[in-house]
Amino acid sequence: MQPEGEVTLESFGEWREKKLLPRKRNDNAQLLTRIDFSENVVGLGYVGTLCSPKSSVAVIQDYSRRASVMASVMAHELGHNLGINHDSASCNCNAGRCIMSAIISDEPLYEFSSCSVQEHQRYLLRHRPQCILNKPLSTDIVTPAVCGNYFVEWEKNVMWFSSGLSKVPAANAANL
Repeated sequence: MQPEGEVTLESFGEWREKKLLPRKRNDNAQLLTRIDFSENVVGLGYVGTLCSPKSSVAVIQDYSRRASVMASVMAHELGHNLGINHDSASCNCNAGRCIMSAIISDEPLYEFSSCSVQEHQRYLLRHRPQCILNKPLSTDIVTPAVCGNYFVEWEKNVMWFSSGLSKVPAANAANL
């Protein structure tokens, strides 16, 4: 992999098209990496490319130990694939800063702006991406979901509610 985000994004798209899709059906793929992209970039994704075998991808630098912050970056890059550009100054949401802000945040962002919602609706009506209409096969699911926020954060322990899993301490419910 190259440190330049654009090169990594293109290479990952080629890998998805040639190697991943023949093995595992998916609508979108994201690569999380510890590689430090150049020019203060923490994520890159093509705009309006959902369902494209090569371009429905994003690459994200794993720069934060907080899973909720990384989930915000992933949502941001998926937003690009879903046809959403960065929010302008006139866009807002109840949370203050919105997911499609062009500025990196050390805090998680939880809400798309009304501008983002409208832009995504326009994308869906214009492009009608068909891949989102298919029902995933059970064999396409990589792992079963876990409790709470559906992922294990580095700074938390999570209780598992599936039979056969044991010796995992319960999390404080206030932290989930």
